[in-house]
This record gives sequence, structure tokens and C-alpha cells, in this order.
Amino acid sequence: MFTTLTPWGTRTARPTNMFELPAWVDRMMGPEEDWWPMKEGFLPKADMVETAGRYDVTVELPGLQPADVKVEIENGNLIVHGMKQEEKKEEGKTFHRMERRFGEFRRMLPLPGPVNEEMVTAQFKDGLLRVAVPKAETVRAKRIEVKA
Repeated sequence: MFTTLTPWGTRTARPTNMFELPAWVDRMMGPEEDWWPMKEGFLPKADMVETAGRYDVTVELPGLQPADVKVEIENGNLIVHGMKQEEKKEEGKTFHRMERRFGEFRRMLPLPGPVNEEMVTAQFKDGLLRVAVPKAETVRAKRIEVKA
């Protein structure tokens, strides 16, 4: 199975046990920090749904406030960026697990078609950012009557 993921010219011996897998992945794809997007920082999840008149985008941003988030439209892309601050560690506590991500984030979501940038609305409630992006009016072809 692993050989199907590897380009023809760079095939190497397959790992024979789970301890060889990280080294094999490094040989196949390069250092992990070059390709693994969640190595450091916070990357929020996003959904985009198209309806008849608009694109609805929902971004999960738990623990953030509306002032921590910026929304922009640039070159046909919806850009959501901001910063999730790390909570201060308290003295006298022993942390056994730290899985939550913190840091600066930037999501760029390509919009499938032309939009009306002046009518975009964004609402932040209960850790969810909801952005409504209305579609642009399409120019209809005008039929011209040909007279004899």
C-alpha cells in the first residue's frame, strides 16, 4: 500500500514496523515541518455552503471574541485571520496534557464565483463566525432584433 503513495523515481524500502514509519515519511515527503499544517499554531475549521443567492461560510473559533477576528475579501478569496491567545499557566498546577492550539491563524477560502463585496455580512456568536457573501448579479445577454 505504501508504495502507491511514493513517486516512481523515489521509491524506498517500505517500513516493516511502526518505529520505522516516521523516518520513512521523512524520506518520502521531506521534514515534517515543511508539509504538516498543524505542527504549530491554531487552524480553525471552516464550512462553505452555496445557496441560490449567496455563499454561507461558518468558521469555528472557540474561545475568541469578535475583536480578535478580521474578515476580508481580496482577489476572489474570503480571508479570515486573527489571534488566539494562550491562557496563562498557573503556579502550583501540574499539566498532564496540553492539546489545545494557540497562536496567529489565517484561513483563505477561494470563492467559487463573483460576489457583491459591498453586501457581505459577518456575525460572531457562541464561538462561530458566520459570513454571508451575496453572489453578484450576472449580466444577462440582451437580444437585439435584426431588422430588414
